[in-house]
Amino acid sequence: MRYSYENTIVVLPKKWTFKNGAKVGMKTGNFDQIPSGDLIAEGFLPITVINNESYNPDTHTRSEPTLTDYADHAELDYTLTPIGLNDIKLAVWERLKRAAREIIVTKWNKEDIDFGLLTGAETTQRNTDITTVKDYAASLKSTLTSGATDTAQKALDIETNATWPTI
Repeated sequence: MRYSYENTIVVLPKKWTFKNGAKVGMKTGNFDQIPSGDLIAEGFLPITVINNESYNPDTHTRSEPTLTDYADHAELDYTLTPIGLNDIKLAVWERLKRAAREIIVTKWNKEDIDFGLLTGAETTQRNTDITTVKDYAASLKSTLTSGATDTAQKALDIETNATWPTI
């Protein structure tokens, strides 16, 4: 459970002096077992509502939280701002390029290439593999930038549904 104390998100303390003078010390460490009514009386309000259920980091940015204290609880609220479709497409394309690189790097050891340790047949196969992956990535980019990809979800689906060739 998260708590607000004086309109700040806090972790319950290990030691505390109550308003009536009673203490909870480091040895007991059981401040979290105190009845919720007593915690509220001390100003520790449980955060019971967090308004960001529809937050998706692929399609929205989220503001810093606004914490509002009420008599018996606190609420966190965020402002969600949609990310523009072109920015989503750009982010998807960057992740697709990263995936393409990873496919090539996983199969072909860069040090072998750098030190010229590949045979002629291996070099030919590597070049074929790179072309295969690049061609598939180019087809994904074409779909991504086409007019048919007119929503954020369609752009994200291109990445999700990509079936990369086996090399």
